[in-house]
Amino acid sequence: MDCIHRNGEIIGYTVRYGEEVGGQRHSYPPGDSSGGMITLSGLTKQAVYTVGVVARTSAGTGVYSQPRNIETPD
Repeated sequence: MDCIHRNGEIIGYTVRYGEEVGGQRHSYPPGDSSGGMITLSGLTKQAVYTVGVVARTSAGTGVYSQPRNIETPD
């Protein structure tokens, strides 16, 4: 994030993600990070997940990024 657009010191990130299986949307509990990295475990191989990220700052939580589709490898 461009520093000019942040509102307070960044203290962590929240990642929300989900996938579509058989025409049904499945969302998973958001993952939180107090550092710059987060690991999403238990993902299925060769699946497409929709992922969004939001920064948490000393002033509050921002807005989620545009969702991105990410495919897991074999």
